[in-house]
Amino acid sequence: HAAYLAKGGSVGAMFAEMYGKETGSAGGKGGSMHLVDMENGFLGSSAVVGTGIPLAAGYAMSMKKQKKNAVVTCFFGDGATEEGVFYETLNFASLHKLPVLFICENNGLAIHEPLSARWATDKLCQRVETFGLPAHRIEDGDVFKVRQTASNAVSRIRAGEGPEFMECLTYRWREHVGPNEDYSDGYRAESDVDLWKQNDQVARVAAMIEVGIREEI
Repeated sequence: HAAYLAKGGSVGAMFAEMYGKETGSAGGKGGSMHLVDMENGFLGSSAVVGTGIPLAAGYAMSMKKQKKNAVVTCFFGDGATEEGVFYETLNFASLHKLPVLFICENNGLAIHEPLSARWATDKLCQRVETFGLPAHRIEDGDVFKVRQTASNAVSRIRAGEGPEFMECLTYRWREHVGPNEDYSDGYRAESDVDLWKQNDQVARVAAMIEVGIREEI
């Protein structure tokens, strides 16, 4: 939803899609998880884990062949990096120097399975680098650091240097799907989220804006 809106997707079309209306961005046939707006460069999303990764590479190849100075950005979770297509795509994208920025939003959870139960090592960036991609890890969720890292990567990609990868650590406050808390399920502790709540970037930026307004006044 955030990426769709950030690219200029229609709010009205988004809500219409959620309610299955013909005026929705996907004609009411896709629902919340399948928003699309090609006019604004939003290729679309898929509910199947990892499937957006090869689609992003394919679209990036199309842009390159058409000699368009465009960069494709692809967002996915840490669970998607366990799909074979993730590594196949990294290899293909690096081999052909495709203009794509891969961004892993790593919250350490694949639905109810913590990362420690799935990965023998948490060195994701090092695994990615073996395919010849520059990889950047942002551990504190700093929104300005994320923006600067992405901006620098996009500049290099536009210059023809090939794809890059970002691993942005984050954490899920609520359950996998829905507004409820799930700490009683036993797979994580409520204390795990405390540091992320204290470092909430929405609250941080809001406070900065408030200070700026007061200084203007």
